[in-house]
Amino acid sequence: MRPYYVKRNKYYFKIEKQRIKKRVVLTAVFGAAIALLLSPAVGGFFRPSPLKSVTKSKVKRFALAGLKVDSKQEKESPAAHLPKVAIVIDDVGYIQTFVPQFQNLEIPLTFSIMPCSTHGRKDAELFHSLGQEIILHLPMENKSTQLSYGPGEVTTKMSDEQIITTLADDISQTPHLKGINNHEGKVATTDRRVINIVLKYAKDHGLFFLDSLTTPDSVVGQIQGELGMPKRVNDLFIDNRDNIGDVKTQLQKLGDLAKKKGVAVGIAHIQRASTAQGIREMAPVLKSQGIEFVFLSQIERNR
Repeated sequence: MRPYYVKRNKYYFKIEKQRIKKRVVLTAVFGAAIALLLSPAVGGFFRPSPLKSVTKSKVKRFALAGLKVDSKQEKESPAAHLPKVAIVIDDVGYIQTFVPQFQNLEIPLTFSIMPCSTHGRKDAELFHSLGQEIILHLPMENKSTQLSYGPGEVTTKMSDEQIITTLADDISQTPHLKGINNHEGKVATTDRRVINIVLKYAKDHGLFFLDSLTTPDSVVGQIQGELGMPKRVNDLFIDNRDNIGDVKTQLQKLGDLAKKKGVAVGIAHIQRASTAQGIREMAPVLKSQGIEFVFLSQIERNR
């Protein structure tokens, strides 16, 4: 009987050896499949997105704190990637002839109010009530031989204290201010002392500053950088030539610049006869090109 048991044991030993071999092969194949599924190239299709996990975690934390989560934080709006144009309307507060035309423009506009002007406060209240943005159009010394603009002007001849007093008075006259831009200023905007005082005062009072760029020698942008302020600079004047054709051409240039740079700022004037009409006709054209109109405050920097 012994040979039988020996033969049988050898047989079962051979079978068991084959089973072990199969297990090893199956284990190796299964392990490779798991590794492939967990790899970044493939596993991303089967695992929750880390961004979604973080977002859900944030929502949960805010919910526990009794706070609402801004949808903009959860998902960036497609409009965030559109080229943006901001149009500033200067010299508001004196000539009222074309004010009604600007009331009916259904795009965001930033109205720059002249201090000490006859209708400045009234116009600021009007355009603010229409949902538009208000800034101060600060008169600044234009030419060394020119007589003073009048009350509210900042000049290089003023002491530091006089500049601050003038700024404070101008700001107090104009409600709903978000920022400041210079009126004229070919001399004052090249003076480091003057601009340093103006920009520090604006920053301390939560106001941004737009350099109207009436001279290429302006030091506004340089000092904005030194003070850690966003650089906002006029890219082009829209209505220096007061006819509808030129206004529309300039608006298209502004739109093209926005498409190239991402953002663009243009300045127009409330006393020009063609400006409101040009904006009304070109707004839908630029929108059809994928351009979004925004307030000046919504363009953090364009330099």
